[in-house]
Amino acid sequence: MKKNIILFFFIMFVYFFNNILVDAAFEKSESTSVEIWYDDGIISYFDTLEQAISSITDDKIYTIKFLKDIEITKKIEIGNKNIIRNIIIDGNGYNLLRGKVSGNYYLGNFITIYNNSSLTLNNIKYDGGNNWSFDLDKYNKALELQDGTAVYSNFITPESDKPVVTDFLFINNGNLFITNSEFKNQYSLSKGYVNGMSYSVTKIINSNFTHSASAKSSGLICNVTSTNAECFLEGDSLISNNFVGGNGGIFHIRGNSKVYMNSGTISYNRGVNVNGVIAMMYAVQSSFIMNGGTISNNYGLRGSDNGRNGMIYVHKGGKFVMNGGIIENNISNSTGAVDVASHASSDIELNSGIIQNNKALSNDKKNDVYIGSDYDLVIGNNMVINGNIYVNGDILNNGKINGDVTLNIVGTEITNPIDGSGSIKGDVVVYHDTDKEIILNNDIVEGNYVPCENEKQILVKFYYNGGIDNNGLVDHGLASYNTNEIVTPIVVNKEGHSVEWYLDKDLTKKYEPSILSNKTDLYAKWIPNKYNVSWNINGKITTKTMTYGEIIKMPKKPSINGYKFVGWDNYTKNMTVPDYDITFIAKFEIKVPETNDTVLTHLFLTICSFIVILFSSKLFLITFNKKEA
Repeated sequence: MKKNIILFFFIMFVYFFNNILVDAAFEKSESTSVEIWYDDGIISYFDTLEQAISSITDDKIYTIKFLKDIEITKKIEIGNKNIIRNIIIDGNGYNLLRGKVSGNYYLGNFITIYNNSSLTLNNIKYDGGNNWSFDLDKYNKALELQDGTAVYSNFITPESDKPVVTDFLFINNGNLFITNSEFKNQYSLSKGYVNGMSYSVTKIINSNFTHSASAKSSGLICNVTSTNAECFLEGDSLISNNFVGGNGGIFHIRGNSKVYMNSGTISYNRGVNVNGVIAMMYAVQSSFIMNGGTISNNYGLRGSDNGRNGMIYVHKGGKFVMNGGIIENNISNSTGAVDVASHASSDIELNSGIIQNNKALSNDKKNDVYIGSDYDLVIGNNMVINGNIYVNGDILNNGKINGDVTLNIVGTEITNPIDGSGSIKGDVVVYHDTDKEIILNNDIVEGNYVPCENEKQILVKFYYNGGIDNNGLVDHGLASYNTNEIVTPIVVNKEGHSVEWYLDKDLTKKYEPSILSNKTDLYAKWIPNKYNVSWNINGKITTKTMTYGEIIKMPKKPSINGYKFVGWDNYTKNMTVPDYDITFIAKFEIKVPETNDTVLTHLFLTICSFIVILFSSKLFLITFNKKEA
């Protein structure tokens, strides 16, 4: 009995003591920063994010919520080689900040995710702490200058005594999902946000990355350079107003890794000395696959180390696949939208989507798609390119090319460089060996076809401004000339006009036939011709010089005794001057003299008419009087 009583009190003691400990664990204090949730219930509070993550000891899904702004001063690990963790961090509207480790040294890598573990960042507001400045005016002037001397430090100035990132924010060996979050104000010379390691998966969904810089190196948003890593851009994500340099500005892709752009917007990013402002693919089957979204208004500046500063750069072994979306209004010094390097292993598939209005300042043949290697380009049925294409090879076009096509097949066995069921509304220039017979599918080429012996020849485009050439083309013509050849304009016609050629659209700088050293555009100015307009009156001819299209005013009716004037031969009312000399001949008929019978007939008809009128008037008065009676 006594033992039972003692056991009872011991159990009660343990029960109440345990409750006191649990209550204490659930108590908040001024230092409490995060709380952990599991199955919709709070299980604990912690002062730091590191403490909260360290307390998780199994692979269940836990949610950590911020209760205030969080400053990280120590690297955090999610799982390890032998332990799997599945954690959701909910920013809950608070900020995630980069803290100092010691002195002026700021923490580099925030979080490392190990194999098979998963981290979801939701509603995170990350501020890298360096609100660097950018000289846009100086950048735009350098873009126009194209002298190849630009370096990043000419345009970008970091805040002093503020964080300069020395490592990637996230090193992902497992699965990283960034949703509904904002990342901004990060500055680094060579690192970015996510380093995707082998077989890792990174998904960016409905999240924004703005005003961040990786000034000298690559992969600002996602660096996937290890085996079979993947990165996805989805939802209404926005990547905008960032600064990049090096290989692969926004996405750097190597080692059979892939980046999928399924939706979202990448715009107003700027690069210097960068190989691919948006993406660079290097090594076997490293791919950028665009299924949707928009890449627009990005800029690439050629730097001191040159750089292939187009938007998407396909290097040796890389691949670009376009299944949807829009690439438009991008500008760079060397190549505009898509640049495929001069390697046989580089690959491109243009299946569907729109590429348009991109600009390569140094060479407008490379505005939209440039393929430097010997390549057979296939353009899919749903693909639209509203711009210019340059290919060292041939094209099987089943889509729509609403721009010019330049093909270089010198030294190849290609004889039919363009085929397919699509359309090419622009001009086609083919550089080929002089003894090669070129066969074109004229059913799909609607513009000019110009064969050239080499790229040293000068191309001159003639804008007709309302004229027409001997081939029936009405917009413009294109012709090639040797570098030592006087450029004589092609023959064009417009009814009733003579042509003068000018070097500018405003028609103020007249062109005189000369030797041209660069590609030139010439514009037609049409001068109305003068023509002789004559009137022949019974052999007497009067002539007046008039302008084509001018309304012809006819003289007074001529008269000849014994004849009646009946009109002008060849004349119609409100007639204008035609495109030839014209003579109007006066036409007359002999007047018929009146006989006595004719006079009596006229008199009889006049008397009859008077009687009818008189009788009608009396009948009307009789009828009117009867009505009054």
